[in-house]
Amino acid sequence: MQVQVKNNKGFTTLEVIVVLAIVGVLAAISFPRFDDWSKKREIQAELIRAITIFNNINSQVQRGLYAFVQVKIAPEVDDDGNDVITIVSRGMKANTLANYIATDTERNFIRKDDEARCLLDQNEWDDSGDTPGKPEVGKVELKELTTSPSLNKPVVVCFSKDGRWYSSSASLSDQKLNLNGKGGYCDKVDERTEAKKCEYRITWTRFGSAKLEKKMSFKNNEGKITSNWVGQ
Repeated sequence: MQVQVKNNKGFTTLEVIVVLAIVGVLAAISFPRFDDWSKKREIQAELIRAITIFNNINSQVQRGLYAFVQVKIAPEVDDDGNDVITIVSRGMKANTLANYIATDTERNFIRKDDEARCLLDQNEWDDSGDTPGKPEVGKVELKELTTSPSLNKPVVVCFSKDGRWYSSSASLSDQKLNLNGKGGYCDKVDERTEAKKCEYRITWTRFGSAKLEKKMSFKNNEGKITSNWVGQ
């Protein structure tokens, strides 16, 4: 009895080359999309951390833990030599604020909307996000975002429960912080509207209520481009 031997063949060199070529083409098509998706996720995560700093410190004011709070935005360089933006929140309790006002011989606190009211050193606050272990305050480092216009020095905005002691740096007098994504997907321009893809801003009221918005551009049937800020 003869046993039929099956003729099992492996892949030929040509077949392997064709498969690799197909894989390469598919990778070339899909990688930019994955890169864009990854960049958008990184930016969205940083935006959430940034707006959370504002909302968390305002909630502490409304609870009565702090009578006066500060949010500081500063340009810095990280350990790898990259430009980053840090946002830090700080809080001052009612008795500390009362003592500070009582001993404020230059009356910086009494001057309405005076920037000097908000420019206090770190050691003048009861709690600061620069110090670990204080969940009521916080600090975030933004690597994928930059301010517009770019900062060359720290800027601050301060809140109190009734808005009485609201104050800020002159560059934040319009009550908003513009943030743009940088690199990769964010360097691209929408071909239809010619608008940048990653323009955001944090806006607030003198009472501390803050919201995150994204700039959206649209082209109507007449070809006219309009832009609106849309809440995120």
